This record gives sequence, structure tokens and C-alpha cells, in this order.
Amino acid sequence: MVDFDGETTVIAELANAHQGNLSTAVEMIERVATAADAVKIQVFSAEDVVISSHEDHELLDELSLSHDDVERLADVAHDHGLEILADVEGPDGISRVEDADIDGFKIHSSDLAHQALLERVAVLDKPMILSAGGVTPIELRKAIETIETTASVPLSLVYGFQNYPTELEDTHLHRLRELIDRFDYPVGYTSHLDGGTDLATQLPAWAVAAGASFVEVHVTLDRAEEGIDYYSSLEPAAFEEMANTVEKAQTAVGERTIALSESELSYRNSHKKCVLATRKIEPGERIEPDDVTVRRPVDDPERAYKSTDPVVGQTARTDIPRSQPIGRRHLTQRVVATLACRSESTRLYGKPLQLLGDKPIIAHQVDQLRAVDAIDEVVLAISDAPSQTAYIDFAESRDLPYVVGYPKNVVGRLVAAGREADADLVLRSTTENPFLHYGIVDDVVTAARNTQADLVAPRKLPFGSFVEVFDLAALADADRLGDDRHRSEHVASFLTENPESFGILGIEPEDSLQRPDIRLTVDNPSDLVLVRRLWEHVGSARNPYDLGRIIEQHDGAELGSLNADKPDGETPDVIEDAWHIYGDPDDRMRLVESVDDLPTVEGEDG
Repeated sequence: MVDFDGETTVIAELANAHQGNLSTAVEMIERVATAADAVKIQVFSAEDVVISSHEDHELLDELSLSHDDVERLADVAHDHGLEILADVEGPDGISRVEDADIDGFKIHSSDLAHQALLERVAVLDKPMILSAGGVTPIELRKAIETIETTASVPLSLVYGFQNYPTELEDTHLHRLRELIDRFDYPVGYTSHLDGGTDLATQLPAWAVAAGASFVEVHVTLDRAEEGIDYYSSLEPAAFEEMANTVEKAQTAVGERTIALSESELSYRNSHKKCVLATRKIEPGERIEPDDVTVRRPVDDPERAYKSTDPVVGQTARTDIPRSQPIGRRHLTQRVVATLACRSESTRLYGKPLQLLGDKPIIAHQVDQLRAVDAIDEVVLAISDAPSQTAYIDFAESRDLPYVVGYPKNVVGRLVAAGREADADLVLRSTTENPFLHYGIVDDVVTAARNTQADLVAPRKLPFGSFVEVFDLAALADADRLGDDRHRSEHVASFLTENPESFGILGIEPEDSLQRPDIRLTVDNPSDLVLVRRLWEHVGSARNPYDLGRIIEQHDGAELGSLNADKPDGETPDVIEDAWHIYGDPDDRMRLVESVDDLPTVEGEDG
């Protein structure tokens, strides 16, 4: 099957350079077989193209391929490992190909308004290429709509036009990117430069660099004969040279991604500058501007700050020798739990304020987070909405600092809450989740403190039991550089969509706690029923928040049926949105099974 989403496809266009001679057409295929990926033939009758009185009628009749010719050429192409495409121009042409083993079809630009032809080709259920040369955008859009409403076939566009030959200034390679952006289909380029020039073997490679998924180039056996369609045709040797150049161009263009390659990462690691101490700094000393500089270190730049801004004004936690790259592990880091609060949910109003036992869900969370040694402060990030009074009263009753901010900018509120408490690292949890894995919070914070990760999270826990720890500066970047979608309750999305720019670290908890199939969040009434049932089982225990016990009770009481119709950590959308927690890391993040695997200070393991 013709596939223009992978490596660049090189198509040898026979056109009418065979002069209507089948044996010549066979030889043309055989001579380009090692260089081409596919060949294309033109199939028509003279009546398909011109009226009977037209001066070209007799010539076109001589050039046309019969049904038997088409079948023979298809067999030759397939025997040589090539796919074969047919450019059909009318009902006679279709009748000559519709039961032949053709791999795909091309529609000439002169036929894009020929709705019956488009529909008849579309129902053949083969890939289709629409010629976009000499066509207005509206004509192209209408042709695409006709095909899309007729059948579901792989569709692509190809730009280029024949001026016998076409001049360089008429190649318009920028048109390729415009077509890709406007129509969202693979786009190829068909070259019609003078086949006798060096540029004719180079232009297709330039088209690849401009975004072409495939190139179509005319071929002839001998340009000296100046036969039909020789103008833009390459002889087999030149065609092979062109194909080799296209292959090199594709290698040079690479993948359409901004992810750093292994070679680029190696360059980055060997050349990147980082923050170094200009003198020995003692524990407890405040770091001043003259105490640090930015230089290329001997090694390990990825474990150090790249800018002095996060370092100056901080307090050293450890000895920092002169010329030591300075990382987060060397500095005192203030960790603040920032809790976004709102009640205006249409699924279940006031979720964080719903009672679990004798106190609201948010109170369970605040009390447990305050008991975690690694957390220095808990701050509420309250939505500026009618429900804010209830959260302000709650905060004041428990002597909690708080900020109030724009309802739809969750990330902005969390950043403001972190700054309110002079945080370096912020822990984020969702305030409608009573059963966080509090036992892993220390490890998550320790991992953030001892690495340069911008985001640290435990993986595969029940849906609603995880926390995330962010570098406050990285979260501020998400607020400043992201769009409205990134500022929503999907707090980590800006970082997880840009893993090449942010360090992401995942901690693998013990196997018994890796239960993404369990849903412990409270987002609707059935969730609330489930957690209240669970609390009946665990609420009187010495540690009612022990996640292992909670999972045992959840399974033993068969509570999962209560909210089985709601998303959990195995739901495809959740896996896609929160891949760093529930999806495949796929080299986008680092994984550790224990914080003991992480370094603390230079020369020491945790």
C-alpha cells in the first residue's frame, strides 16, 4: 500500500515517454527499479482527454495504454518490488485499470472539478493523489470534500506543473508547507525542471527539505531522441543520482520533532555551562552573586543549575568546594504543599468540603500533609468564585495561609501560593482526594531535593492517590509560556508535553501499591459513596490512611463496582494526559525504584 507518512517515496513518472510502446514502458520500469519506490503510468483514451476534432486526438490515441498493457506493467512493477500508480483521466481510463492490480491513483489537476470521475475512483478503495498545480484552494477543497464524502481512502496532494519545461522561479517550494498546513494531508512534489540540467537531479531533494513526503520525477530512456515528454525527464543514471540525493536529504532533514537526539544530547552535556562555586562555601552560608559563576564543568552538568538566578540568595545545605557544580541538593530548599480549592463543579458541588467521617475531605488532606516532615508549609490556592468564603473560613480556622486567584488559571494560583510561602519546591495534590499515598511523600520530596528534576511523581498508584512535586520556577514557566489549556487542572501538562525542556522523574512504588485500576478520587456522587464506604472500614484504624490497607479493604469489600463506569489510571485518555504517571515513559523521563538510587551530595550515594 502506498504510504507517504514514512520515508520519502520516490516515484518514477513514465508519462508518455514510452511513445505508446509496451516494450519500451517495460524497459523503463526495469531500468529505474533499483532507484525508485514506485512507478506511475498515465491511462486514458483519446476521448477521455480531447474532442475528436482536436489536433492531438490521433497522437493521444497512439500513446494510450490498453487494459492488457496496464496489467502487464503492473506485473513488471510488482516483480521488481515496486508499487504502481495510475493517472486516470476519464471513464475509459478507469475501465482499463479498475480490475488491474494498481496500488493507487492520481487525479490530474484538469479533472479536480470532474465530480463523477472523483467518485468513481474513490470507490475503488485505493490511495489517491490529487494534483494541486494550477489549482485554486477552493477547487482543491471541493475535490477533497467529494472524495471524503464518497469513501475513506488514504489521500495525499502533490504540487508542481509542467511548462515544458518549468523554470526554477516557478517551482514555488514554499507552496508545499502552505498545502500541508492548510489541508493536513501528506504533500509531495512533482518536478518539471529541464531534465538536462544539474538542478533537475537536485530539486527533488530540496523539495524534501521543504516538507515533501514524496517526489515524482519524469523518466526517459534517452533524452537525445527528444521524444514525447522528454522535457523534464531524467535518464536512468540521472534518476538514480536524484534518488540518492533525495535519500541523503531525508537523512539530513531527520524527524519532525524538537526532541534532542542522542548525538545532540552528547553535545549538550559536553558543552553546556552550569553554575559553579567561585570559592568554598560552608553549610549555612548565604550565597552571594560573587560566590558563583557560569562555566563549563569537568563533568555532570545535568546535575547542576544552568542559571545563577535560582542559586543567589539561597543558603548552602552542604559543603560546596570551589569549582563545584551547584545543584539543588547543595541548597536548602523550602517545600510547600499548594492546594487548589474550588467548589463550582457540575458533577459534584463542593467536592473538597464533602464530609468524610466527621471532617471535610480537604481537612483530612491538610492534616496529613502537615504531619509530613518534608513539608514546610501548606497553602490554599483558592478560586475567586462564590465558594471562596467557605475556603477562606476554613483556612483561617486552621491558621493556613492562602491566596485567591482567577478560577480558570489553576497553575497561576499554585504559583502564587508557592510564592506566598517563599517556596522553592511545591507539592501539588488534588483537594478532593482523601486517600493520598502520604507514605511516599517524603520520598518524592527527597527525590526532588537531590536531583534537578522539574517534576517528580510516583507512578501507577490508584487514581487519586498520587502527588506531584514541581520546581516552582518550572511551574511559573508553564504559567507564563503555556496556553489556557496548560493552566487548567491538568497542571503538569506543559511540562509533560515538553519533556526535552523539563526533567521528569518517576518513582516506582512497591508492586502491591501499583493499582491504576482503582479509583479513589471524589469527582461525582458515586465516588463519594465509595470513599465513605472505605472510611467505614479503615476510619477507626491507627493509621486510616495506609494505602496498602485501603487497597485491601477496597478489594475485599468489592467496592470497585460503585464507580467502575468512571475513568481510572487504565483509561486511555488518562494514560495519554498523565503519561508520566500511568503511561509508557518511552525515554521521556527517568525512573527509579528507590530514592536510595539517587545521589545526595558530590561523592555520596543516598
